[in-house]
Parts: sequence; C-alpha cells; structure tokens
Amino acid sequence: MANRFDELMEFPSIYTFKIIGKNSGTFKKDVQNLKTEDREWEQTESLSKSDNYISFRLTTVIENSDELEYFYRHISKIRDLHFYV
Repeated sequence: MANRFDELMEFPSIYTFKIIGKNSGTFKKDVQNLKTEDREWEQTESLSKSDNYISFRLTTVIENSDELEYFYRHISKIRDLHFYV
C-alpha cells in the first residue's frame, strides 16, 4: 500500500525516531517494547536538566513505508509521551 512516506523517502532506509516523555518507568518500558527482536536497534537516551523528562533516539533500518507507519502508530500510543519525530 503506497502512502505519503513512499513519496518522500527511499526504502530500505536507516531511520531515527526521537521520542520524548516523562521520566517514568511506564514511559521507559513502552519505549523499550517498540524494539522488536527481528532487527538491530541503536539506542541513546538523555535526561532533561531537571530529570523530569527523558529522550530516546532509536535508530534502525526501515524496509518499507508500511513498517515506518507501523512504528509511528505504536509510538503515538506510548503512555507519558510528550513529543516524537
């Protein structure tokens, strides 16, 4: 199924998701659950100055637009999420 990502990107592609949310166990667990075992992930994380928020950068190879849409759909459902790109 073609979607807007097909118009903007070439696949397969190395892609980085930036996910920012409340520094809570729930948020961290939900982010970790995104990382499927069928692919390699590179992860970095950093805390805000006040330690109230945490940001994750997750990088992996995305094979097609359907995969990219799948991950964005799941990211949008993360509890304690504040922002993602």
